[in-house]
Amino acid sequence: MKNMRSNEQLELAARLSLLGDDTFINVAEFAALTGFSVNSIRQRKVSGLPLPDLRVGRLRWHLGCVRAWMRNR
Repeated sequence: MKNMRSNEQLELAARLSLLGDDTFINVAEFAALTGFSVNSIRQRKVSGLPLPDLRVGRLRWHLGCVRAWMRNR
């Protein structure tokens, strides 16, 4: 799967780099960090994605979990 990042995604990823690991991020922010499309993430087409935290009622991930997943890929 090809990673494609727009300038907006790169800027968002830079802003997210300043946040703590306990921050919740949404699917668009997840996409900006990883370069995968929002649809690929929502449809779980990327193997081994970290599980979202469903207690918040929306697709949200702890930023620290996403960072750990990216380091270990």
